[in-house]
Amino acid sequence: MNPRFGGFLAFGSSDSTVGPWHFAGSDCEGFSLQELRERYPVVVQNYRLLDCVGEVFEWSDDRSYSSAAIGLDKRGWLVFAHSGTTCKPQEFARWLALPRFGITAAHFVEGGPEASLMLRHGAQEFRVTGSWPGVRGSGFRDVPNVLGVVPRGEKVR
Repeated sequence: MNPRFGGFLAFGSSDSTVGPWHFAGSDCEGFSLQELRERYPVVVQNYRLLDCVGEVFEWSDDRSYSSAAIGLDKRGWLVFAHSGTTCKPQEFARWLALPRFGITAAHFVEGGPEASLMLRHGAQEFRVTGSWPGVRGSGFRDVPNVLGVVPRGEKVR
């Protein structure tokens, strides 16, 4: 466990009594990494943007850059967020915490030109890449971070 990364995203459980994904923080009440690993086969550690109760998590990074995040909203839906405009992580977190979005958990995924997002559903596709101030990204990296989501019970093609 990396002590600098306080957030954990767990998923992949075939147990229908637990949610398809779970966001946790090492400082959240009742947190147990061992229990999380017992319930979910995949556990990823990240920096948090929102704390245990969905409030802005304090960041010390004062640099501005594009950011990508993964989160959870109050309906239990997985949320992918991207800021093409460069901003400090603290500002990005404040934006994610706005009540109108209903986001209850959010983890930082990547920053700068590596902060890319591609969504595809059927024939519809959305692509955006990040940047540093004054430096646009040159497109998607050869080996991106990839997360695919398929409803439980459906087969992956």
